[in-house]
Amino acid sequence: MPAQRFTSPPEPRPEAGSLPVAFALVDEGRTALLLTLSFAGDLLLNAVRVWDTRAGTCTLTQLPPGLRAFAVRPGAGTLAAFRDDERGRTLLEVDAHTGAVLGTLWSEAGTVSPTGDACVWSAPSGLVLSDRTGERWTQPDRAFTRWTGVAWATPELLVVASQYPKKTLSLVSARDGAILARHPTVTISEGFLLAPGGRRLLSDARLVDVTTGEALKRPLLKKDVSASAFSPDGTVLAVADERGRVVVLGDDATRTLAAFDSGMASPQLAWLPDGSRLAIADGTTGSLGLWDASEVAPGVAIASSPATTVADAYALPTPAAPPAPLPPRQEVEVRGSIHLERSRPPPALDQHLAEIEAVLGRPLPEDVAAFYARNDGVGYRALQQGASLGLDETLLGLEQMFDGFRPHRQFRSAAAYEKARDELSELPLWGDTWSEDFEVEDRERLRHLNALMRSKQLVRIAGQSDAIVIDFAPPAPKGGTAPAYQVALAHRGHEHHPLELSFPEFVRLFETFGVAGWHLAYLSPASLEATNLDPVPTVEAGLAPFAADFPAEVEALVARARRQRDLPRAL
Repeated sequence: MPAQRFTSPPEPRPEAGSLPVAFALVDEGRTALLLTLSFAGDLLLNAVRVWDTRAGTCTLTQLPPGLRAFAVRPGAGTLAAFRDDERGRTLLEVDAHTGAVLGTLWSEAGTVSPTGDACVWSAPSGLVLSDRTGERWTQPDRAFTRWTGVAWATPELLVVASQYPKKTLSLVSARDGAILARHPTVTISEGFLLAPGGRRLLSDARLVDVTTGEALKRPLLKKDVSASAFSPDGTVLAVADERGRVVVLGDDATRTLAAFDSGMASPQLAWLPDGSRLAIADGTTGSLGLWDASEVAPGVAIASSPATTVADAYALPTPAAPPAPLPPRQEVEVRGSIHLERSRPPPALDQHLAEIEAVLGRPLPEDVAAFYARNDGVGYRALQQGASLGLDETLLGLEQMFDGFRPHRQFRSAAAYEKARDELSELPLWGDTWSEDFEVEDRERLRHLNALMRSKQLVRIAGQSDAIVIDFAPPAPKGGTAPAYQVALAHRGHEHHPLELSFPEFVRLFETFGVAGWHLAYLSPASLEATNLDPVPTVEAGLAPFAADFPAEVEALVARARRQRDLPRAL
């Protein structure tokens, strides 16, 4: 079959053992991207081949090492990829043409860590989905406890495949997470392929009707399918095996339109957005071929978009466009050589009142509510003479603080905790402020566990396994009354230590110094003994850049750290 063929740059060739991990056409089909992955020891090495499908030229870009779980942003030459380092996990946006990191889409610092690597893009909004969804960090529906895959059916609707507690396919609103339809289904693999418009999906060589959850009959597919691609209108399915044989199917994959040998190994498939050509990339040699649709699907007219979508099957109304979100309010405070930049998202307290009360059993304490009535958290950045001090911190908004308002649990005994171990991953802040391998050895350890489980995260301390949290149900001291809340340090996921300060005082110090170690000055002598910490060196080092411009504040915090350290530890 005639085809227009392009090859990769002669050097460097794809390394032996390299694997194709993503293939996509962007820029309305003018650019093809093939991502490959290889290993050098324990290091992941990634490269992307970028073809100009009009000029026939190809360039090779080496990506930063250690990236994984790629997703290509629809319509643009950028990638989303996770990277793990000593600071935690980040989701980066990377320029496929240059390899340059364009920015951080999400960071573990100050947010909830995702439980998996899957990510997809929303074409109209750029929202990134992960195991908990994107910028707002809630799952499309909190009832999805163990889902295997998610894909966009339309710009407004998601198809979610869930395996637990039952095998289901769900149609979910991307705006508010509402379940619009749900069907029992067959087993759906994690990497299922959704046809444009969302009415069909391909999973493990089976076609499934999304509107019913049922597998379609007699698909002409073999088990050795290694790559597949639906045409832009969803009517034609091209599949390939590892040997390079391509089969093109129509009529719900029940009729063979064409079959040919592409001459490529480990081929990757994608259709041009207008349906005029099928692109096949060789995952071994890095070459690219473009096949004319009139040859690939003879006698079949391929349109640039589906005639109907899954939304039409349910006669769902077109959601009204939401009002444009208010931009965060920006502030800059200058004190000598120090510039403090603060970003204040608009308040969201009113829309979360019912969810907060459902979790806590009562409204937020008055002084905490007063802060969140003005802004939904605070972004903080400190610079000295134009250079960042490395204190880019976030005091979390309500939804992130409460981890999607999922209910927490408390345990009366170690035995009850051990019995519930298989259910712990569904609890808020699991593996974040409290460790997934927490061991309850005695009543004191159980006290720490329950305090960590019911606490809500205020800010993650970058570069450490610590966080500052707030406990809205602290126990009463002996002979006293329980306070409305307790700001505390979640230490290494295993210990909960109260900080001797109010929430307004915490906010004031955070907005001045970020989390520059000053919080250790508010640990009690007993907590300092339990953690084996000397707060003075940490407080002095953390606040040293501020000493000249905030002398009184820094001196008071260092003095407090000395007093706490030198008090008798038995108190």
